[in-house]
Amino acid sequence: MRHIYQGGEDGCGAASVAMLADIELAEAREIIDGGWRNCGKAGLQKALEKKGISLEIFLSHKFVKLKRPEKLAAVRAAGCDLLLKVKGKDGNIGHWMVWDSKRGRLLDPYSKKAKEPCFDIDDADRAYKVTGGQ
Repeated sequence: MRHIYQGGEDGCGAASVAMLADIELAEAREIIDGGWRNCGKAGLQKALEKKGISLEIFLSHKFVKLKRPEKLAAVRAAGCDLLLKVKGKDGNIGHWMVWDSKRGRLLDPYSKKAKEPCFDIDDADRAYKVTGGQ
C-alpha cells in the first residue's frame, strides 16, 4: 500500500480512501458523497463500497479502552488492513489513518513522510476492518 499525503489540514478521509482503494487522491475526493472535507465514517464507507471494499467494526468499544501495547497487538492480530479513527491533537477533531497489515505500520495522511506518523496508535478510538477491493 502506498502512503498518500492529504496535502493540507483537511482531507485525511479522502487520502485514507485513496490508500485503501489504491486510487489517486483526486479520484477519492470525487467518489466521496457530500464532499471530502470533514467527512465521517458513513461517507468513507460509501466511497469504499464504490470500489468493492467494505468496512466492519473491529473490537467495537473495547478498542478505545485498550492501552498502547494491547492496541498494537490487537491491530497486528487482525490480519487485515484497518481504517482507524483517532482523536485530534485538541481531543475533539477526529483524524483518519490506515493500518497497512502487509508492512505492519500506520500510514498517516497528515504526515508528508510515510515512516513518521504525526498521530499514534494509542490515540485511536475506533477501528474498522477493511475487506474486498480491486
